[in-house]
Amino acid sequence: MELLLAALAIAMAWCYACGIWSDKNVKPIKLKKHGRKEHSVFARGIMPLGDLFHGVCKDLRRVALVVFNLLRAAIAAQG
Repeated sequence: MELLLAALAIAMAWCYACGIWSDKNVKPIKLKKHGRKEHSVFARGIMPLGDLFHGVCKDLRRVALVVFNLLRAAIAAQG
């Protein structure tokens, strides 16, 4: 359970960092009429991750099996 929580924390930090980088270097997030941003920084960072899993990874089951096997190996190495 601790490993899963750590993986989630890393994924959230990665999405936030990618969103900040994308806002500064690729294309700034547009502002709406009331002054708020169109997307949050986190949403901007998670969009490419969603595209990756939606478009590139056609065989998501095989990818999930590889990830679970890696997690099992990491858990086995700990104890």
